[in-house]
Amino acid sequence: MAIELLDPKEVAVASQDGEEKTYLVSKFPADPGMELVVEVACIAGGLATNNPNPASMIAIIDKALSYAAVPGANGDPIPLTTAALRKSHIPDWEAKLALFFEVAKHNVGFFRNGRASGSFGMLARILSQKTTGTSMESLAQSFLRGAQPSAS
Repeated sequence: MAIELLDPKEVAVASQDGEEKTYLVSKFPADPGMELVVEVACIAGGLATNNPNPASMIAIIDKALSYAAVPGANGDPIPLTTAALRKSHIPDWEAKLALFFEVAKHNVGFFRNGRASGSFGMLARILSQKTTGTSMESLAQSFLRGAQPSAS
């Protein structure tokens, strides 16, 4: 998968041993960026309902890290688009998480500004309304059928 780095920014990320490594982080194109934001919002909804899915979160982190790169020997960036490249160039889990946060900061305004953006807040409200509405409909149908609501 060929990734073009958009508005690349150089960042330094420290490993567990304190060694810093230089990476380039890129802006997300519109469609993949929207997909990642929606996936994160859905996972956040799962966390809020005590139904987390760690494998999905790891997949999102890996997808986001495909917009990070290391400088190549000839100066061309090498995007971290595969598990093998990430394993080769990211020394440990702390560095991986720190690099993910650098990608997020470069792409999501409320990380840069320290406040929730209007767009992200609107998306969260819409998803919350849909989730609440679906839960209430399910609960009403259960009562109409004479079933007791589940404890989960």
